[in-house]
Amino acid sequence: MKQKFLNRSIRITLAVLLGMIMMGIVAWSAPQTPLLAGDAVVEEGSRTQAALAASILLTKTVGANPAVCAAAKSITVPPNTPVTYCYQATNTGNVTFTLHTLNDVPLGLLLFNFPYLLAPGDSTFVTHTTVITQSTTNTASWLASDGSTPASDSDSASVTVAPPSIAFTKTVGVEPDVCASTQFIAVPLGSDVTYCYTVKNTGLLSLASHSLVDDQLGALLNNQAYSLAPGAS
Repeated sequence: MKQKFLNRSIRITLAVLLGMIMMGIVAWSAPQTPLLAGDAVVEEGSRTQAALAASILLTKTVGANPAVCAAAKSITVPPNTPVTYCYQATNTGNVTFTLHTLNDVPLGLLLFNFPYLLAPGDSTFVTHTTVITQSTTNTASWLASDGSTPASDSDSASVTVAPPSIAFTKTVGVEPDVCASTQFIAVPLGSDVTYCYTVKNTGLLSLASHSLVDDQLGALLNNQAYSLAPGAS
């Protein structure tokens, strides 16, 4: 009997509730479950939808080895040295990119709508080798898209061109076969003295030709061929 009473009570309650809904006394709507994308929820009226975030991170580096992606943001090289820029793009959002455009000023357009599947969390890189004649800092921009949702980022790298440089020292002594350390000596009139001219390559480039002129003794070297490596004397 108790079971039947409960069933009957439930039926009565449901009937009353249905009548109240039909009379407009109670309003009812189905529950909605929000769609989450990370911590982002976008509500449009009564609808809730996932917020898809498109994001790309570009890291530009430069080095002298064309076979590797360098780690340095700046380097110093001799004039007319080939350097290799590396452009690494990382998908930091939750949109899978399929098209990529890379522009570097002043090197120009390196990629244009290049088809490549870059999933969220993945990275890829492009290298470009060029000859540097003067110090420069240039900026690159990477544009990625899935065909409708774009994302972009930019980064720069610097190259300092160091011109050839030398350190020159002139000394004088009385020993003909010894390069003296003194720049001033006192000797009797008519004595023989030996001047020593020392040059050190303080630059980054080997020096192949040398000229030496003494304002009292004249031209001592004229385009003399000799390979003087960086750091050598």
